[in-house]
Amino acid sequence: MEPTHHCNKCKQPIIFAYSENGVRFPLDPSSDPKGTFIFHAQIQPDGRTRRVAVGLTKHERIKAAAEGELLFLSHRATCAGTRKPGGGVPMPPHVRAEMNAKISAAKAQK
Repeated sequence: MEPTHHCNKCKQPIIFAYSENGVRFPLDPSSDPKGTFIFHAQIQPDGRTRRVAVGLTKHERIKAAAEGELLFLSHRATCAGTRKPGGGVPMPPHVRAEMNAKISAAKAQK
């Protein structure tokens, strides 16, 4: 699939699709056998076509791959700009502060 945008964080090419609920989100433009999304075309009331990414379960992914469907990964799962060097997504500062406050309160009660 031809990339139309670049990620603001890691500068890699991305494509946008819509979820079944109408939320726009980024995907990696290359198909990947470990992917969790397939595309469907959705005709809008005004006649335009919209690319909808449908999330699949493990069994649906196996079946789709066996049938030759192209699978795609969410860019959020692969973005180097949002991942720590050791892997994982960094914890937001407000969550870290709340977690540390709860740990301190629990230690003080001991």
